[in-house]
Formats: sequence, C-alpha cells, structure tokens
Amino acid sequence: MGKESVTALDLHRIGSQYFGEKLLVVEVWAEGVRFVWIDKGQPDDESAAFLHINLDMLSIEKIEGFLDALTGATGTYIP
Repeated sequence: MGKESVTALDLHRIGSQYFGEKLLVVEVWAEGVRFVWIDKGQPDDESAAFLHINLDMLSIEKIEGFLDALTGATGTYIP
C-alpha cells in the first residue's frame, strides 16, 4: 500500500466540512497544520487549533480524527 499524500486543497476541503460557513484559513507549518476559523460578520472572534504532527505522517484519517475531537462532529472526506 503506497503512502497517501494530502494536498493543500484536501486540507481546506476537510476543514470546510467541519467549519461550514465560517471563514477558514489553513496554514501548513514545518511542525504541523493550523486551522483558523472566524464566524462571518464577527472578525474579532477568531479561533484556532494546531495539529502538531510530522508532515510525513499527515493523512486524511489523522486530520479527520483531530477535527472530530476538536468539534465533536464526525466527518468523512469525499474528494
């Protein structure tokens, strides 16, 4: 089984499934991925969470698991 790669588009689409209509920014750092979301119309109400992971170990399943735990939701990414 080959190593799955995760693209920037995958990261944003997965995040959008969890944060819906909120403005979403996804930052890729050497140490992991940071999700920043803002309720539309509430620019002073910014929230963020950082998934600390070696980027070589990043997978769709790990991103979904992190966001499931963060939001209490369950999502399944469909490309």
